[in-house]
Parts: sequence; C-alpha cells; structure tokens
Amino acid sequence: MLTNRRAGTRKRLHTSAYGYRKRDGDDGLNREIDPDEAEIVRRIFREFADGHSTQAIVKRLNGDGIPAPRGGTWDIST
Repeated sequence: MLTNRRAGTRKRLHTSAYGYRKRDGDDGLNREIDPDEAEIVRRIFREFADGHSTQAIVKRLNGDGIPAPRGGTWDIST
C-alpha cells in the first residue's frame, strides 16, 4: 500500500505571487489574497476579456501610475 509521506505537513509557498501577500501563522498556506493587488489582477483579466491587447493593458496600467510587481513600470512580459 502506498502512503502519503507528506500527509499532515504544512503547505508553504516559497515564492511571491502578484495578488498575494505573506501571511503569518502555522496552519495552512502562508499566503493570503492582497486586496489591492487582486483588484489590479481582476482589472487585467477584465481588459483582456474585453479584447484589449497586452500592449494596450500595459500602456493603461503605466498611464494610471500603477506600479509593477517589483516597482517601476509594467512591460509586455510582466
């Protein structure tokens, strides 16, 4: 019989993901949704779903002064 050796271990994220922030605590994941960044993620998806190109979305984000994930400006690969 195969057993799950990792059963009962905590799942931890070791990288950052835009739209999430680190959460303190010993149970569950160590990330939670960052409401401000999550709104930007939703905006990007809405604009893309509305047919806007990646280049147009980047131009709007930069035009609105929204900082990129690591600060500075957005670019096509962000």
